[in-house]
Amino acid sequence: MVFDSPLAGQERYATCCICGDEFTARHSYGLCPQCCSKDRLREYDRLDSAIAATQRRGKVATLTLPEWLSTLSDFKGLCAFCNDRIYLRIEMVDPDGGLTYDNVVPCCQSCHVRRDEGYEVAEERVRRYLHLQAG
Repeated sequence: MVFDSPLAGQERYATCCICGDEFTARHSYGLCPQCCSKDRLREYDRLDSAIAATQRRGKVATLTLPEWLSTLSDFKGLCAFCNDRIYLRIEMVDPDGGLTYDNVVPCCQSCHVRRDEGYEVAEERVRRYLHLQAG
């Protein structure tokens, strides 16, 4: 998001990170009124927290909100590993790969905890998906 005015706490012009339209910003989310929704704000916060945590660990964090929303749509809001439960977190398939479009999927808490206990079939399905995303 690009602000044209550095004045904090006042209305300023910004560019929507989803549609690219310019709008008068009243908050720091970077979403225009047409793109702003409760679900997208929740995902913005989830992504913002994941980026901060990834950067604290010294890893690359280039995932954008449109990329994350696209990935969520691909999995219909379900966990990429079990395809059964609603996701709760952004999961890096390769922890050393960073928070990038070709390395993240939605994940439920159960699968996050149990990934190390034998999810070979599910992990292979997720790796095929990520391979397709990488082009």
